[in-house]
Amino acid sequence: MSAPSVSVLIPSYNGARYLPETIDSVLDQKLQDFELVVLDDRSADDSAEVIADYARRDERIRFRVNERNLGLVDNWNACLEAARGRYVKFLHSDDKLTRPTALGTWVELLEQNPSATLAVSAREIIDERSRRIRIKGFAGQRQLLPGPTAIARTVGTGSNLIGEPSCVLFRRADAERGFDARYRQLVDLEMWFHLLRRGDLAYTSECLCAFRRHERQQSNVNRESGAHAGELESLVRDYADTALELNDAGSLTAWSYRLRRLRLQKEAGSVLKEVDGRLGVARPWHHFVYALGRPLSNLRRRMRLHR
Repeated sequence: MSAPSVSVLIPSYNGARYLPETIDSVLDQKLQDFELVVLDDRSADDSAEVIADYARRDERIRFRVNERNLGLVDNWNACLEAARGRYVKFLHSDDKLTRPTALGTWVELLEQNPSATLAVSAREIIDERSRRIRIKGFAGQRQLLPGPTAIARTVGTGSNLIGEPSCVLFRRADAERGFDARYRQLVDLEMWFHLLRRGDLAYTSECLCAFRRHERQQSNVNRESGAHAGELESLVRDYADTALELNDAGSLTAWSYRLRRLRLQKEAGSVLKEVDGRLGVARPWHHFVYALGRPLSNLRRRMRLHR
């Protein structure tokens, strides 16, 4: 059997309520050259039965229940290992694709931009009843950004500006390392940085997926357990060297500002010294303007997304 163009990967865990909506959104895609791989991590609900019913009706669906509960990161990596397609598309079991052209658009972004290692779209944030809360995105319109610049923009915000696994697509060959198990809350963002170290970010402002927010999702569990604490610091420290590939004052200021906010002057001292040297004597002014302009930048980004 020939390998499909796209492997859509659903790491499933206690998502029976939303799985039909998730799977249907994949089966409705105009691009039909895909496989749908679903690995259930020993769910306590009816997830396995729901998935098995779909698998009986569509041979493109490959389904497995793990022998034991692997946990979030290991299940994601197990999904990656099971993939056979050239491109990889993760989709959480409570999220969904919002347009029949979604897969084709992500694939087109990478095929038209060979230097890109990550295709990203805007996404809808929806609630438990699939009602739209708002739209989130990385930038204004379709564009290609150098990897270090995309990393710097994200570092400047201190949050996952790029988005969740459901709103990106990448080449399987670029992700052989897998997700870094040292991370929990920011494990997806660390992978995006890993990919962007090797290439560019191709972005479209089209909303191609919906990310669902509800009380039982893993990100809320991680947040309540304090898993986010310390991870941003580790991420910034691990990828500080990408700042040395930058020349524009805005990106350099984002790094200088964030390294100081996280008190990483000692751990990333050589990088910070180089960055500050490029900013020169105007560094304090750049910091002032940057801190003052961050709320305005966030507002402009939201306004562009809602046009």
